[in-house]
Amino acid sequence: MRDAFVEAMACVKVGLVLGDRGFGTDEILRTLEVRSLNHVIAARAYANLKKEIFGMNDWVEICSCFAVKE
Repeated sequence: MRDAFVEAMACVKVGLVLGDRGFGTDEILRTLEVRSLNHVIAARAYANLKKEIFGMNDWVEICSCFAVKE
């Protein structure tokens, strides 16, 4: 992934990276964070992830059925 950003996208401004659950590795997420790239990565809703999500505060409601949290 790092090579793709450095070489293939050298002249392109990346606004948002969308990824399926295969993109949820530490290396890929670290690369996105280091490059300050906005990203949305899908994740399987395992019990431990649900517990973390439901314990978060300060969600921003986008519409009546959709909210986001950084």
